[in-house]
Amino acid sequence: MVWWLSWLIIGGAGAVAVVVLVGVMYLAVGNPDNPDRHRVADPDEENDSVSTSFLPIEISQANVGHEAPESAFTVAEAHHEMEIHQFCRLEHCPRKSSALRTLVHTGRAPDSRK
Repeated sequence: MVWWLSWLIIGGAGAVAVVVLVGVMYLAVGNPDNPDRHRVADPDEENDSVSTSFLPIEISQANVGHEAPESAFTVAEAHHEMEIHQFCRLEHCPRKSSALRTLVHTGRAPDSRK
């Protein structure tokens, strides 16, 4: 084979490898011109598009209410409610707040206010 043809094939393969590598890196890192690329979600921002497909069926498909309970939870109920409402914010979910109060009062969870 002619020496220049060998170099042409090697150079072409190298160029293709570089293009593939740049494409993979672009897909992995994202568009550098996108201003939301490094955006951290605002915890106070309402987000109704949260996917719950990774949750167990009894949690993700349950028709859970967020209202405060009529009476204090037992420890077992409080643990269960904390699991169900694990993605709720304490200040927006009276049910999770009540469950946490029960766990703090019984010494099962630390009191973060101290």
